[in-house]
Amino acid sequence: MTNPQAIIIPEIQDLLEREQWDELRDVLQELHSADIAEIIKALDRDDEKINVFKNLDDEKSVEVFEHIEGDDRSFILPLLPQREQKNILNEMSPDERADFFDEITTEEVQHYTGMLNKEAKEETRLLASYPSDSAGGIMTTDFVTLSEDMTVAQALKRIREDASDAEQIYSLYVVNKQGKLVGIVTLKDIILANPNRKIGRMMDHKVMSVTADSDQEEAANLFKKYDLHALPVTDQYGTLIGIITFDDIMDVIGEEDTEDIYRFGGVKETEFSYFQTSAPKWARQRITWLLLLVVTGFVSGFILERYEEALTTVVMLAFFIPVLMDSGGNAGTQAATVVVRGLATGEIAMGQAIKVLRKEVLIALMVGVALAILTAMRAVIMHSDYSLALTVAIAMLATVTVAKIAGAMLPILFKKLGFDPAIMSGPFITTIVDIFALILYFELARLLLGID
Repeated sequence: MTNPQAIIIPEIQDLLEREQWDELRDVLQELHSADIAEIIKALDRDDEKINVFKNLDDEKSVEVFEHIEGDDRSFILPLLPQREQKNILNEMSPDERADFFDEITTEEVQHYTGMLNKEAKEETRLLASYPSDSAGGIMTTDFVTLSEDMTVAQALKRIREDASDAEQIYSLYVVNKQGKLVGIVTLKDIILANPNRKIGRMMDHKVMSVTADSDQEEAANLFKKYDLHALPVTDQYGTLIGIITFDDIMDVIGEEDTEDIYRFGGVKETEFSYFQTSAPKWARQRITWLLLLVVTGFVSGFILERYEEALTTVVMLAFFIPVLMDSGGNAGTQAATVVVRGLATGEIAMGQAIKVLRKEVLIALMVGVALAILTAMRAVIMHSDYSLALTVAIAMLATVTVAKIAGAMLPILFKKLGFDPAIMSGPFITTIVDIFALILYFELARLLLGID
């Protein structure tokens, strides 16, 4: 399928080169804001980026600015006329504005805060008071609330008045006179109800919510479990202070998945994209784990030196070291991947450790027996040595079993200790299993092959 941007970007660059501003504005007006943000990102020259942005109307410029990622936002905004700066900063959704302020320097935050109106300043102050990875840090304060003593007719009037500024109006939250969250009602129910019916009589009292200091991952799990369109956020006293919308939680899920993938691969996540991050910075991000793994890998070397005589006596032992270590590492990584993902989605709870252990042992035995038989057959066919075959078969079964147990239990242990289970990465588990596999293999060889 042809990428539309590959077609439109040359056209836009041509209009920029010929300074055909009216035609450029017509083209941009037909494009979605997210596509324009991607086009700005793809343009190489800074003057092209700023000229595209300057040819957007006021409403579109706000939408595009919210979609722009990385340092393009902090680059573009200061180059705009002050009137446009004020319009963008005040018309942005509160959560997007808070995210932008989190990306820039303290001096820039102070400068731009001076351009905000009273309402925007209060929204920004509230959102900035919560950690960026909390429910309060990703919520928006643009939402519609209804009172439980309202009639349906009054509720519809409120919706018409406030809907233009609200992030979403499909799910409407009901509060009592103290502002505490007491229920939820859908727009569909309101439209179909008798105009004189009280909201308190038709609302659903069972409403899912999170407190502002809850981790954003907890909010993401509620969205996935209950198929929510939005999620209300309350303070510690139950007062409704914001909502998390579906588009924001999708961003969170993407961030959490990216973070887990990076950590599981032994890589620290960077602030910017792959190409925006320099090679030296990528090297610094990756080298810590690699240095640790090299140091732990030295242990494997010491073990080989320790059993040098066994290798000299029975050279065939060396032929099976790679397959044992690879199988153990892969088996451990498989188990760790499933468990880390289960912990992240809530499918596996902390209290289910024993249940997970039993299941992984059963899986390990079934997989290990199959691999042990295959490895033993190779030893018999290639070397006609039944003692060697028995040695590598037992070593393979034990290695896979221990690897599955380690891969499943270590992430649970890390979470129990308050660490991110994804830190127990694939490379780390592989190194641990390699050390165990070598010791077990050579000790079995000494026992079954009569090596001193």
